Amino acid sequence: MLRIHFLSLLLIISFTISTSTSNLFAQSNYSYEINNGKSKIKIKTPFTSFEVEFEGEITLSDDDSDIVAISNAGYIEIQKKAFGNKRRIVIDANRNGELTKKYYVGRRETAFTPEGKKWLAEMLEEIVRTTTIGAEGRVNRFYKKGGVDAVIDEIEDLESDNVMVHYYDLLLEKDINEEEMATIINSAGDEIESDHYLSNLLRDNRRSFMKNDKTIDAFINAAGSISSDHYVSEVLRDAISSSDINQRQIEMLLEITDDISSDHYITEVFTTLLDERDLDNANLKKILELSNSIQSDHYKSEVLKEALDSRDELDEQSLAILLNAMEDVGSDHYASEIIKEVKNQRLTDPMVAQVIAFS
Repeated sequence: MLRIHFLSLLLIISFTISTSTSNLFAQSNYSYEINNGKSKIKIKTPFTSFEVEFEGEITLSDDDSDIVAISNAGYIEIQKKAFGNKRRIVIDANRNGELTKKYYVGRRETAFTPEGKKWLAEMLEEIVRTTTIGAEGRVNRFYKKGGVDAVIDEIEDLESDNVMVHYYDLLLEKDINEEEMATIINSAGDEIESDHYLSNLLRDNRRSFMKNDKTIDAFINAAGSISSDHYVSEVLRDAISSSDINQRQIEMLLEITDDISSDHYITEVFTTLLDERDLDNANLKKILELSNSIQSDHYKSEVLKEALDSRDELDEQSLAILLNAMEDVGSDHYASEIIKEVKNQRLTDPMVAQVIAFS
């Protein structure tokens, strides 16, 4: 029985090690730095240490198994340590573009072919999924073969949000039509998990992304994938300010704000909408209803006052919703500020009584 338990333990340890090392970039520590044109990537896991340092534009073979060119007399060095063993490849390009490839096992240089070539292919399989090395050539290659869809298929296999954004940026340099642009935006919203990287991609490309109804719809849907109140409010305010979005799209946008918990950020979105867009009655009422979720008297009063300033006269239903929202304003100071604005509206007798009760 003891022998069985011991063998089982060995199997568990073996499985854990193989699982942990099967993906080079299932890392516990990742760093990326650029210094004087040289890029260095370091990855450390409990079992391995991996480094890639390079300079210049790296061109890969069509099957991503080899490096066929390096620009500007650049170089690439790939090094991996695992369980006390160290392997390294150094590839240099001279001024004529000719490559010199060297393979080291430990400190000893070994013939590049066939073992070094085989190891390079194994490393590149992971490197292209997790770094921007060879990205431009790969995007061009996939785009030539299958257009936008082929590039997006490859992006979906990438393992880093930062790298995904780089590939999307390269794809957006192509001659993209309306349908393809919407496809790219929808893909980015689905694939990029980082709120930071997704919001940057949307904001940096908002002029291209917000040219027509389809791309605007996709932009707003992608914004809905952002969970950070800060980042989603920035993206939504860009959408409000940079495009003549229609009432249906404003309704879509307001649905997203229902998930914003910060009084500060939801107020920024609402006041930007009220200040910069002519809202129909349905969307104005929606903002007033959503303002009930604002806990801060200060921020709630900002929204209600902006709503009152947004048009000369609110309809009766909007006024009723606004007055109900006022009931939760506990501060006499903020309540009085709203009342000053409300008194300029056409109030029914019950509304007048309601306002007097607040006074």
